[in-house]
Amino acid sequence: MRNTITALAAAFVLAVAGCGGDTTGEESVASAPTASPTPKTAPVEDWAALLRPHVREWGDLLKQKVEICLDSDTVDMCDDVYRSLEEKAEDIARVLTDARLKEGTPTYLGEPPDEIASLVRETVDAARQVQQAWDTYEQVDCSDSTAGDCFAATYALEGFVELLTGALDGWTPYL
Repeated sequence: MRNTITALAAAFVLAVAGCGGDTTGEESVASAPTASPTPKTAPVEDWAALLRPHVREWGDLLKQKVEICLDSDTVDMCDDVYRSLEEKAEDIARVLTDARLKEGTPTYLGEPPDEIASLVRETVDAARQVQQAWDTYEQVDCSDSTAGDCFAATYALEGFVELLTGALDGWTPYL
């Protein structure tokens, strides 16, 4: 368990350290050119419209987190807020992935336009990291919130929540 938590905390540090760096050589969400027919590509506005309600709900959950987790009378309900954040992160990853891959569904958009391809990838990756951090957090006994494992798991979860928040902030010009 300690190794998992340490690895998760290290992954968070590496993810944050890599933000805004050079992305040359990284695989893009947009795939290499393919033979005809050309894959469907919906406009940026359609991608933004698909994500808009999730961004709004994420913001509402962040407000709840501040209200609940920082109040000594309600801090014991903080796990519920983090669980809701993890569920919303799962929704965000699913919606963006389905929009790209689930041809024949009402929300299928095809490959994202080049303008937002890296933002889609960044958002999905951050959402999945929140999910992984929550899974680890759930396995830790936080009856003593100052215990090393609990502190590391909480720090990683909070860090990945902030990472996803930053990715969602990247959508602001399109929303």
